[in-house]
Amino acid sequence: MSRCCLIAFFFWASFVFAQKEAFNWQFGNKADISFHSKPPAPKHKSQMYSNEGCASISSSDGQLLFYSNGESVWDSTHNIMPNGNGLYGSNTTAQACIALPYPNKNNQYVLFTLDQIYGTHGLNYSVIDMSLNSGKGNVINTQKNIPLIPQAQVTEKLSAVLHANGRDYWIICPQAGSDSFYAFLLDPSGVHSQAVMSNTH
Repeated sequence: MSRCCLIAFFFWASFVFAQKEAFNWQFGNKADISFHSKPPAPKHKSQMYSNEGCASISSSDGQLLFYSNGESVWDSTHNIMPNGNGLYGSNTTAQACIALPYPNKNNQYVLFTLDQIYGTHGLNYSVIDMSLNSGKGNVINTQKNIPLIPQAQVTEKLSAVLHANGRDYWIICPQAGSDSFYAFLLDPSGVHSQAVMSNTH
């Protein structure tokens, strides 16, 4: 993972999460860091390879839940989750995926995945239910790889920000070849497929 990606991930995690959801990082070629100790230390348990973008998320008390390179999802025991292969992201995408808590739905998370710039899948999302698979999580088969933007309309950039209401999230992605940005709302009713469009000029 490049230095700029690591820095971007750090600041994103700091702003989005107020507790310990960013205490465990999985990245690169089976690399990991835990912030449970001072100074932070590797655990040497990650099973993921990512050439560029990736995401990991922990519980509010800092216990690892899952991590992803946009193509697969690993659980806290470092095994692929049920239905966790075949996601429509790419480990060569600069910002391949983002994991967010599903507002007002305990034990559920939404994983947004972004394909590489010459790929075919664009921006998609999948729902993970942590109450399944003995508490280790399961990608819900009927809510997997749900499309939001076709590949031709996006770049390899993806971000998220907490809504002003302190509960929901905006998922933001620039439109390819323009000064426009897509912003998708994630709230208790789900991901709103109709984007709010904004321009920088």
